[in-house]
Amino acid sequence: MNKQPFLSAIVMACGKGRRFGGNKLTALLDGKELIRYTLDALPAHRFGEILVVTCHPEVMELVSQYPAPFRCIRTDDEQGEQDSTIRCGVRELSLQSEGCLFVAADQPLKLTSSLEQQVDTFVECWQRGEECFVALSFAGKKGNPVFFPKSSYPQLAALLPGQTGSTVLKAHPEQLVLSPAQHPWEMADVDRPEDLLELERIVQENICRNIL
Repeated sequence: MNKQPFLSAIVMACGKGRRFGGNKLTALLDGKELIRYTLDALPAHRFGEILVVTCHPEVMELVSQYPAPFRCIRTDDEQGEQDSTIRCGVRELSLQSEGCLFVAADQPLKLTSSLEQQVDTFVECWQRGEECFVALSFAGKKGNPVFFPKSSYPQLAALLPGQTGSTVLKAHPEQLVLSPAQHPWEMADVDRPEDLLELERIVQENICRNIL
């Protein structure tokens, strides 16, 4: 049996929702908080730790209802900027961590099966001794979430204000591997109230088709 790496995930749940008009992560989509879709889709049994980084007390309360490996990390950046969210999460990673999946909390329609395949792809690269970044994609276009190898953690921990994980990715284009999602709507995020309405339509349509 091939050796299995200790894997981490960081759920970035700090956005202020300025375009949405409030904390979108606790907005309801088909009667369920937006962030729960993200947390429930993660194949938790594949991870040694899942860190949810947030500045929202209501998100912290919600995450507290989830068992290990879920753990909530409070960031001291009340503006919820991506660079500080990433730095905060990376500081808390286990020393055993060999790769970390960075997950945006406002993309609720990921399928667990697509994420399982992404985990498999990263693990296969790791077992071959390859330092790969593995991004979920659709039709050959890179999306989120993205696995970052352990070798990139120092770069992530040193991000400057205004920088994101893409800053690190762009420095290693030859190491990027795409893992295809099954449906285009897995790439959808929520920025505005009208986005939530569109996702509501997609959810109802795909419940009827026994996909969601």
